[in-house]
Amino acid sequence: MIELQSNLPANVVAIACRGQVTKADYETVLIPAVDRALAANRKLRLYYQIGADFIGFDPGAMWDDFKVGMEHLTRWERVAVVTDIDWIKQSTRLFGFLIPADTKSFALSEAAEARAWIVAEAATVKQASPDRLSAEVIAPGTLKIIAPEKLKADDFDGMATQFDAVALQHGQVKLLIDGSACDGWDSLKAFEHHMGFVHSHQAKAARIALIAGHHWQRWLASTIGTLLHPKIKVFDKGEGAKALRWLEE
Repeated sequence: MIELQSNLPANVVAIACRGQVTKADYETVLIPAVDRALAANRKLRLYYQIGADFIGFDPGAMWDDFKVGMEHLTRWERVAVVTDIDWIKQSTRLFGFLIPADTKSFALSEAAEARAWIVAEAATVKQASPDRLSAEVIAPGTLKIIAPEKLKADDFDGMATQFDAVALQHGQVKLLIDGSACDGWDSLKAFEHHMGFVHSHQAKAARIALIAGHHWQRWLASTIGTLLHPKIKVFDKGEGAKALRWLEE
């Protein structure tokens, strides 16, 4: 079932999902609430809490969930997903770039923080982080990459030039990637450019050490790692020295 939550501004649609969520829940609760909010506000924010007693979505409910996001694509300003369910957190991270809204996931224990974030002014939401993808040679044949909060399509044009220069000199490249501040891609185009870079350069990568800041990064590394030529190993924040030692083994 879907329940509307109160005590939030009129531009915030707040819901909590419990038990089995059905198509009827979307058609009788969420969609009317979104329509009412759209009639009174140019931009909307969504607080989406999925509790520990959540069972699942009916197929029809999943389709309606997708339509709610896509039909009003440019009207969403911010989305907070509050849950302890890993696959939902991972889906939020991976597919958040499809919606041009600021999307962030929280644990259930962080519900108060999520409510504060969903109503905060835009300037106070994001923490400082590098604006662009950066890279530097830190050892012969070893390139350190620092990922920004949101990856952009043209980040990978400059990256290709630097990677190719190191590969030309050393044959293969070892990559130390600090993704601890990265929260995904800023657009579908950025994701496509990233996958294109991986496809065209993975044969020249000897090893990849990823410093992860989010569970979805570990999941993505383990998933695509089976398809790539180089060996990939994930390290926690603060383990940069350990990651570098592994690269040099």
